[in-house]
Amino acid sequence: MGSPRATSPLLRASVLVLLLCTWGASAETPAPTKAPAKPKAPAPKKPPATRTRLVIPAADVPSFGVKTALELDVVSPFQASYVLEDPGTEGVKVKLTLPATVPGLSKLDVQHANVRGLGLYIPAFFQSLKSIESGYRLTDATARIEHVGEHCLWVETPKDITHPYQVDCMYSASPTSPSFLCTFSSLNRNLARAGLETCQSLTLR
Repeated sequence: MGSPRATSPLLRASVLVLLLCTWGASAETPAPTKAPAKPKAPAPKKPPATRTRLVIPAADVPSFGVKTALELDVVSPFQASYVLEDPGTEGVKVKLTLPATVPGLSKLDVQHANVRGLGLYIPAFFQSLKSIESGYRLTDATARIEHVGEHCLWVETPKDITHPYQVDCMYSASPTSPSFLCTFSSLNRNLARAGLETCQSLTLR
């Protein structure tokens, strides 16, 4: 049996390579670790819509045929107050508007919404939701029309660049009273939905 010192040249070379590799690995500078990404701040939430009860006395809308009053749950950002256009006439119109500035709405949205406002009035030509629906279909075959409950229509007319979202709700105080509309149109879908909820809440006393 050979002497333990008689190590073969091949074995000595292998040990040397192994030592060099080990030293080289320990001498490498560790790669910098990336700092964890900061979580994105959540988008600011819109304040929940508020509903404020608004009472319109029958004396302000004598042609509507209500006994005591009309009542609405006004959904923000509409203001729970109203003005009468042409008071004292058969064509009286109740008009609800927005504040001059509304968070989340452009100035153009507000201006367009306040030109006509959310209105209650007796229409000159349409006496039923069916006739209103027919009118939309005749003027724009692409209009998307949805019945919402018994009294309301939700209408989307993409070709209308001024008021693509329209709400029409029709009520009558009695079989002998004229039908009147609660109506609103807008550039902004969310605002139009607030108008729909407001009109849907209407009750006659």
